[in-house]
Amino acid sequence: LFQNQGIMTEALQAVLNFGFDTLQLHKIKAFTHYANENSKNLLTKNAFTLVDGEKDAGNEDNIIFSIKK
Repeated sequence: LFQNQGIMTEALQAVLNFGFDTLQLHKIKAFTHYANENSKNLLTKNAFTLVDGEKDAGNEDNIIFSIKK
């Protein structure tokens, strides 16, 4: 119903702006299930890159993406 309306892209941009501009972060990480294609596409379309070799200790099924300012 709400898919393909750009809502998550808009929300992600707000989070990134807050993290980088307000909190002055230099890197932000995102954790998602390895099979969640929608999340992986959202992250890669917004300049996140997959972090090879890093594991989520809390969930072995997650993969990690990151973005630097």
